[in-house]
Amino acid sequence: MTSRTRKEREEEIKFGRRVYAHEPKGGSSRLFPSYGGMSSRAKAEKFARGTPEAMIKIDRSSIKSLKHLTEAGRYISRNGKLECEDGDGYVISDTDTLDATMADWAEKDKAERAESSSRQRFAMARRIIVSTPTGTDPETLKKAVREFAQQELGARGYEYIWTLHLDTDNPHAHILVRSVSKDGQRLHYSRREVNALRERWCVVAEKYGIDLNATSRAVRGRTRRDKPIERVKQEQRGSQHIYEKYRIEELVKVLKSGGEFTDYENEVMKKARATRTEIRRNASDYIKELRDSGSPDDIKLAELIAEKMNNLPPVESAQEERLRKARDKIRRKRQKRTAAEKARAEAIKEAIRRRKKAEQEGKKRYR
Repeated sequence: MTSRTRKEREEEIKFGRRVYAHEPKGGSSRLFPSYGGMSSRAKAEKFARGTPEAMIKIDRSSIKSLKHLTEAGRYISRNGKLECEDGDGYVISDTDTLDATMADWAEKDKAERAESSSRQRFAMARRIIVSTPTGTDPETLKKAVREFAQQELGARGYEYIWTLHLDTDNPHAHILVRSVSKDGQRLHYSRREVNALRERWCVVAEKYGIDLNATSRAVRGRTRRDKPIERVKQEQRGSQHIYEKYRIEELVKVLKSGGEFTDYENEVMKKARATRTEIRRNASDYIKELRDSGSPDDIKLAELIAEKMNNLPPVESAQEERLRKARDKIRRKRQKRTAAEKARAEAIKEAIRRRKKAEQEGKKRYR
């Protein structure tokens, strides 16, 4: 089994391959860096008009046995209820064929490990999830995913199967790919390569009318990572995370004391705040570049980006966000209760005034 060096991977600038882009210097490249698939300007324009973001998730290397491999195949096919398609366009519509495919992958992996001198047990397969915005046409998504998988995996000699999941708000595709290509290359994506992969997915999706962007979470004001798939599934099953009880108790304690989460001023949050400062600095430089150009289009783009930057959400931890929302909810309840109490007091005053008026009129008639 051969493996490429980092330098060799960095030199793969060809479209459709993993990319390390040679980025131009300037505000646009710092705020919206290009990794070879999209230009910085295209990202900026899509960011300004609020284009939905491309989402690609690559799971951890956890599929290391035939059992895990079969379970992964069964999961993406919903136990045979959904049709899968392989890299040659062959449709797999039953669990027997699917299980046989997984068994074949496992046998190939076994043979490769027998020839390898490494003791490390690598993953047999990886899962890639490609998601699209709500309302995406399934047939359009199918065509886009088919071309994307062939471009990124099939053309490089990787075996894979894929299918669509349409039972969520965001239609998405699951791609199960064998970790070793026909040429013996092991599938691996660095963080930078995943960014390039997102850009290339945007380019393919746009060919089929699916408008997507590929900016970073930090530029969009998101300072925390999404929950892992395993955590999401756990919550959907109604299970409580091992630390969730502690977090709730901690939140209640701070709410009662009226204090803050002093322990959350850690290195992670310090880094997040430093990143926000850098984002604002880069945005300011880019906005100035656009305004100084004198072009009406550039000036309009500068104003839209400035507006987006002024409305970024606060930098806060998950617990800090919980605390803020809880206090907002308490404040609204108090305001509502205060308004109700005020209205009730006014009603009492009005009743007393009317009673006094009636008593005075009764005394006048008596006289």
